[in-house]
Amino acid sequence: MAKTKPKSHASVSLRMPVELKDALESYVAEHDLNSMSEAIIAILVEKLNPPIPGLCLPCNYQNPVDAKFCCKCGKKLKINQ
Repeated sequence: MAKTKPKSHASVSLRMPVELKDALESYVAEHDLNSMSEAIIAILVEKLNPPIPGLCLPCNYQNPVDAKFCCKCGKKLKINQ
């Protein structure tokens, strides 16, 4: 029986304006992501799921709505920036 090569995933190359590419690369670096695809998904999730006031995303602690920093981990809360 002949061995078959495993199928590889095709790479998709998109043409995009330089400004968009630069913005996505900046988002990748700023949010410690691995790729532009992760950046696009993160941006879409962020836009479709508005942040909950007082919720700390890194540690998932629910702070008072008027808190500026997380009461558990001390990070600045995104909603109040």
